[in-house]
Amino acid sequence: MYSVPETTLRDRIKGRVDADAEFGHDTIFTMDEETNLYDNVTYMAEIGFGYTQKTVQYMGTDFTESLGKQ
Repeated sequence: MYSVPETTLRDRIKGRVDADAEFGHDTIFTMDEETNLYDNVTYMAEIGFGYTQKTVQYMGTDFTESLGKQ
């Protein structure tokens, strides 16, 4: 259903990997910052000015720099 490899499930059940271990990376934006960016992009799309994926990526980069984040 979720395409989780059987070996991953076995490792967690047998205690080889902590069942509560988190994987991935930290996010750059807080939830409020991400919501702010999302609301802006969504609003512009609703009024007929949709952005391309690349433009939204550039907006995210600019927003990150304006917040003084790397």
